[in-house]
Amino acid sequence: MNIEDYPAQEPLSKLGRPYHDTVMQLPHGDAPDEYDYGADPYQSLAVFKPAEANGSALIMWHGGGWTNGYKEWMYFMAPAVTATGITFISAGYRLAPQHVFPAGFLDCAHALT
Repeated sequence: MNIEDYPAQEPLSKLGRPYHDTVMQLPHGDAPDEYDYGADPYQSLAVFKPAEANGSALIMWHGGGWTNGYKEWMYFMAPAVTATGITFISAGYRLAPQHVFPAGFLDCAHALT
């Protein structure tokens, strides 16, 4: 998904803005397969498959204090992880204030099922 297609978030912090700008410029290899696990646009998974899978997977959730962030922030890790044969998954979750805690936490648990 493109960052511009997500619903609005809380403004990024002074530290969050440079992080966002930096990681969004890093290479991440091939485009991932995308899967929705809920109706909200943030409830989605990006799956990066290795050329030769070893049966292991690593799932990552972005930071942002439950109020902002994107699963796309983790994409830069995909090439290093998939090079070892591990499937890399970056998961998004619903954000506050539209979805108050523990909604995001529950989404993280749901994404594992």
